[in-house]
Amino acid sequence: MSKIVVQLNADRTLGGQLKVVNSSGAQQGFGFAALGKAANNDAAAHGNPGANQLFLFGDTPTGTYSIKTITDGPYKGNTKSYGPNGVFKLDPVSGNAALAETNGRIGILIHGGDLGPNAQLRRTNGCLRMRNDEFLALKTLVQNLSISDPVDVLEVFENGTSADPSFNNDTCGDGDPPPDF
Repeated sequence: MSKIVVQLNADRTLGGQLKVVNSSGAQQGFGFAALGKAANNDAAAHGNPGANQLFLFGDTPTGTYSIKTITDGPYKGNTKSYGPNGVFKLDPVSGNAALAETNGRIGILIHGGDLGPNAQLRRTNGCLRMRNDEFLALKTLVQNLSISDPVDVLEVFENGTSADPSFNNDTCGDGDPPPDF
């Protein structure tokens, strides 16, 4: 089976890389930019001033997830927060993702959304944000692979590298978990 692998920088204010690899370990398609950084003021306002990934409103938890659902169209009609192309709904399986779930963290998504100034990825309340066009390319790739080599696992690691800073939107305005997850 193929899987999505996300390498996030230990400094979460810097973007990370997302790629799809097949069951032989070969990369499929292109790599994509992804951000797993929480909006700091939202995290602090909800009792998580350090944006600890194990608690609500924190950074995206590392670990393994299964892909629960891939939706179409704007999630809850909110293109600003989630983009126009749907979302990947994730279920935690192991690692910090599973630990965070025991603390009430559910509703982790992969999605697009409006960019900040200078086309920088905006922070979320714990999801993985991508550029809208790259999210659509990822979604298409995953759906095409589902015929011959289904993609049903996502692995998130820290210590990846990237030079792309995120836009410091200290508030996100979305819930954790997202509406109706």
